[in-house]
Amino acid sequence: GNSPAMRALRERLLHFAGTDAAVLITGETGTGKEVVAQALHAFGHRKDAPFVAINAAALPETMVEAELFGHEAGAFTGADRTRTGRIEAANGGVLFLDEIVSMPIPLQPKLLRVLQEKCVDRIGGRRPVPVDFRVVSAANIEPKEAVATKALREDLLFRLNTIEIAIPPLRERGNDSLLLFDTFINRFAAQYGIAMPDVTARDEAFLRTYDWPGNVRELRNAAERFVLNAGVGRQPLETLVVGPGHSVTDVAGGTLKELMDSYERSVISNALRRHEGRIADVMQELGVPRRTLNEKMTRLKLSRPQVMGDE
Repeated sequence: GNSPAMRALRERLLHFAGTDAAVLITGETGTGKEVVAQALHAFGHRKDAPFVAINAAALPETMVEAELFGHEAGAFTGADRTRTGRIEAANGGVLFLDEIVSMPIPLQPKLLRVLQEKCVDRIGGRRPVPVDFRVVSAANIEPKEAVATKALREDLLFRLNTIEIAIPPLRERGNDSLLLFDTFINRFAAQYGIAMPDVTARDEAFLRTYDWPGNVRELRNAAERFVLNAGVGRQPLETLVVGPGHSVTDVAGGTLKELMDSYERSVISNALRRHEGRIADVMQELGVPRRTLNEKMTRLKLSRPQVMGDE
């Protein structure tokens, strides 16, 4: 992305990649938290060592401990051989703990001890195993909220968020959706051996104005569907994403002026909703003075009460 938020994110990422400090990555689902974790690994001094990812939310609670810490042969029924845990497998490299707030509370003190002592106690083991790794974790909810709801221990949070990197949602990244969509359709056209489909003005208007609640993951899925549907009766991107009869843009076609008015109306309306009607914040986001914004709203027959549903 070329948005100011993503340029700042890359600058922070490259700065912190060279350290061994614990990093907590926050952001909505689909924003690319694991991509950031992999970049921290790729640009750090541990790049030639393993990158081990584990999603705490994807494992049954009964398996999390054995998966993380490993076990000795005979430690429990079915443990017929010694197994190295994910933490031990990350020795020398980076351990990425995705959805950290989903880790069972009883295991969190054990993880805290590993981070403090740099040793792993395998289940059934007689002596600790030394480990050296960098920990990077991710959460899709506010960490302090997770602590308040007892989903995350505060002392563990202090160990995990020496550095906190927040990834902005796609709806706050300006024209990055266009750049990303172009990247994805190029990739999928090559993958499937399909000619690159044309992106119409209506498609661009939708890309710019849709909120993308699933973020980059949703956009990637939309790009794949867009490419695959291109050869069997081309449908507007809007239809592929929100379905027929659920128009997001106001104008399906028409003159250039009608399309531009539709686009401006959607952009201003969405900005007003995002900022709960605060004109000063809308001016700052869109980079326009008060007079210009007022003139556009008058021309487009937009009013703050109308957009906010107060009239």
